[in-house]
Amino acid sequence: MGEVISFRMKNEHAKFTEEILGFEDDLIVFRDFKVYPEDITHLYVDAKTRIWYILRYKYEKIFIIAGIGYLLIDLTNTGKVKEETLIVSGSLVAAGLLAKLLISKKIRIKGRRKLVIIHG
Repeated sequence: MGEVISFRMKNEHAKFTEEILGFEDDLIVFRDFKVYPEDITHLYVDAKTRIWYILRYKYEKIFIIAGIGYLLIDLTNTGKVKEETLIVSGSLVAAGLLAKLLISKKIRIKGRRKLVIIHG
């Protein structure tokens, strides 16, 4: 209770961002409505959730840091910028930018992934 989540529901294209007020039987209670967990089809990933996905949301940072680092190390070692270094470095940075664009910020709830309410 008290957590704010963003989600999509079956047959809805809108994104809902609501605070969980509580639970009643098998329902999640929000301010204006109640939802069965199985009606939620997608969860949008926030900073707290990204921690659970070790690499999925870190490719962007890893590639960009690697590209810039490679360029700086080669520049420090040789004292000049080589064309090969620019190609490798630029490719790594481009891969990081592509990762930012292509890796979705939502998790689809299907198959073995299920939302359940555990009373405890």
